[in-house]
Amino acid sequence: MYQSNLRLLNILRVKKLISKNKYEVTKKVLEKELTQGRQPSLNAVEPFKDIIQNETLWREFFKYNQIFLKLSRQFITNTLFPKSKDIGDSQDDPFFDLDSIFKELQETATEDYLQKRLKNIDLALLERKLMDSSQLEFIHNNAVHLEIKAMDKKFGEIAVKNQFSTKKIIDNALSEQTRLYLQTKKNHIIGDILVTRKEMTPEIRDEILLIQNRILEEDWASLLRESAASVIQEQEKNAMFGAILLKEKLMDEQDVRAALQLQKLERKAYEDYQKEDIGSKKQDLAPPRKPRWIGDILVDDYGLSEKNREKIVAKQLQQKIKIINIKMGGNIKSAHQEMIRELDSYFQVHYTENRLQAFIKLNKEIPSSMTSMNIMLWLYQKKITKGLINPSIYSLLENKVKPGDKVMIAKGEAPVHDKLTPNLHFKKGDALRPVIVHKKNRLASIHRTMGKAGINVNQCFIAKHAEACPIQTGVNVIRKNNEFFAACDGVPDFSEKGVLSISPVIDIPGDLDDTGPSINHDCEVCVHGLILSSGKIKCKKLTAEGIKGAILSLDKITVNAFIEDARINASGEVQLSSIRNSEVTSLRTVLIQKKQAGTNPSHSLFVSHSVIDSDDVCIFTDVDITSSMIRAKNKIILRKVKVENDCKLVAGDSLAVIAQKKDLERIEKEKKRVKENIQSLEQQLKELFSSLEKKDISDFEAEVALLNVRRQKTMADLDRIRELKKKIRALKKESEKEYNESGDMFLNMSQRISDEKKRVEKLEQEKSLIQKKIIDMYKKEKNRPEIDARKAVISKGTVIQFRFTSLALESESTGFVFREEYDTLSRRYEIKQHRW
Repeated sequence: MYQSNLRLLNILRVKKLISKNKYEVTKKVLEKELTQGRQPSLNAVEPFKDIIQNETLWREFFKYNQIFLKLSRQFITNTLFPKSKDIGDSQDDPFFDLDSIFKELQETATEDYLQKRLKNIDLALLERKLMDSSQLEFIHNNAVHLEIKAMDKKFGEIAVKNQFSTKKIIDNALSEQTRLYLQTKKNHIIGDILVTRKEMTPEIRDEILLIQNRILEEDWASLLRESAASVIQEQEKNAMFGAILLKEKLMDEQDVRAALQLQKLERKAYEDYQKEDIGSKKQDLAPPRKPRWIGDILVDDYGLSEKNREKIVAKQLQQKIKIINIKMGGNIKSAHQEMIRELDSYFQVHYTENRLQAFIKLNKEIPSSMTSMNIMLWLYQKKITKGLINPSIYSLLENKVKPGDKVMIAKGEAPVHDKLTPNLHFKKGDALRPVIVHKKNRLASIHRTMGKAGINVNQCFIAKHAEACPIQTGVNVIRKNNEFFAACDGVPDFSEKGVLSISPVIDIPGDLDDTGPSINHDCEVCVHGLILSSGKIKCKKLTAEGIKGAILSLDKITVNAFIEDARINASGEVQLSSIRNSEVTSLRTVLIQKKQAGTNPSHSLFVSHSVIDSDDVCIFTDVDITSSMIRAKNKIILRKVKVENDCKLVAGDSLAVIAQKKDLERIEKEKKRVKENIQSLEQQLKELFSSLEKKDISDFEAEVALLNVRRQKTMADLDRIRELKKKIRALKKESEKEYNESGDMFLNMSQRISDEKKRVEKLEQEKSLIQKKIIDMYKKEKNRPEIDARKAVISKGTVIQFRFTSLALESESTGFVFREEYDTLSRRYEIKQHRW
């Protein structure tokens, strides 16, 4: 019973039928009764009898029971009843014949209402074991939510009817209300949701709640204390409070004026403090307090009693409710309606865009009997309540405005639109040193300074918007939210018109040296001078006048002048002019020829001391080739070409084979080095043995023997014998030492020679494996490579090499096509020369 009473009490509080204070008082009485072992019905509680009329209590109790039964039936049907079906029908099952049970409960609730009895329907559900306490609490919470939602739907209807909002905005707020309840299990009224979302002003929310009787009288003082969004509204609110106070003769006019002046000073001090910079505020001084409401000032400083303040608050809110009813067209007295119709003949309202400003056009001269309150009520009926300009009203009353003239009567707050500030994330380079970015690099972002919505004279929000975006998306730029990214590698550009774009071509008007940009990008590069950079350059396509000392890795390359001391690795076509001391490798055609048809340069093109490898075709036109190696997988074509001085032409080798042959060259070099090392070690061993000849002590021993055979030895003989024996011992000791030291060296050198011979064997094995791989690659090739030298002169000694055989020309050759053919008689490959 106690929990059931609290649920009903909570519903009455939510529906604003009892105040929060009375709710707390009644709850404490119920708790006291419970501690004493009693659980009376709600209407039997002594303080509650004076709080609400019995008829209202019975009616609300009946409504609550109806909602509770409906929700309980739905809950049981959807959750508990299916589980009961799985077990099987049974007469003992509490859910057996559910329709009859709820029909009986419905009839009981109706009979209790007609007989004016308060019986909690939730207790009946508990006694029948249809639901437990936690489930009853869940149903109650949902009932509370439905009650709030019903009141909020009426709130929305009033807002839409008076054009404070739209049906779409209200529907969205109701949906958000449901979402928040499901997520947090807490109720939020849609008025608060609309204010939070800047779709309704707090003043309009409070006015609708007031005419819905959802703000109780005990909360009126708090409402007045927190209301007023502007200084003008604050002054009007305080002035009306003072006027009613004087009318009721509860205070002296002097005290009221002093209190109004004090409130004005408090507001000014607070606003001045708010305007100061943080750094300029004095840390040792406490900030001024927020300006007080006039009712609080009069109670705190001028002796107004709490009771009298509540009396004035009630009168002021009652007056406000009358004005709100006039504004919203409800409960208007016939006298007020007649006055409004009469004022319609004097005034016309004109609005600016979004109703940010309101103007009154005077139709005819105003009579002296008209008051400012008449005009204020007429303006409220037109829903013009924001930013009223009192001097304009006085100008109308004093006939300073002539018929036909217009005067501004109200001014709202203009919206402050969002400000967008561009922020570039790259520095602008110059022509010779451009800034280069990679794909997906962040180029720019937009910083948004949030503005705020405006409020028009009808207390409706004016939507803010963002100014035009200062950055427009150009070619090869992608925008994601407020950030801009490169869609490819290239040079970024931000034009004067605010267009951000990426050029996929890096154009350098002069030489590219080490002071220029580092190029490692998947884009096209055009250098109108020489490439002198010592660093590695990687790009998609390169066009340059010349290259000296650079390392390049790219797709396609075109060089108009010369290449010197360079290494080029290309996956596409290579078009070159003269080359010296360079290496060129391409997966496609390598073409060396004059760049402009019909030109006759003073010097011929040349290829000198260079290696050119192509996985397809090498074509040379008007070129002198000296001391170079030309290799192509399919064909070498020589037109007006002279080949001389230690050159080698290799046809049939793919880049993969060339790589294997380079490994062979590396192995041969390594073998040569190792064998030379072995020879050096063996020579050192020989020298070591020669230096280890036995020390000759025979002369010393013979002399000792001669001296020993003498029968009579002099002292000189004895001394000489001792000296000779000492020398013999020293020589023997020296020889022993040398043998010991040389033995370690001998073992060490022998081990090194053994290791180096094993290294030679390993290199031979590697060589055999690589040679086998090369043979396998050759066998898989189906093409017939050739060297087309029909229009070329090839000097004596030039090496012509194909896959399986090679040939050193014994004499100068011209006008031939060289091919490798299999001779069935000799059963071997031979190089054939076919005359053109």
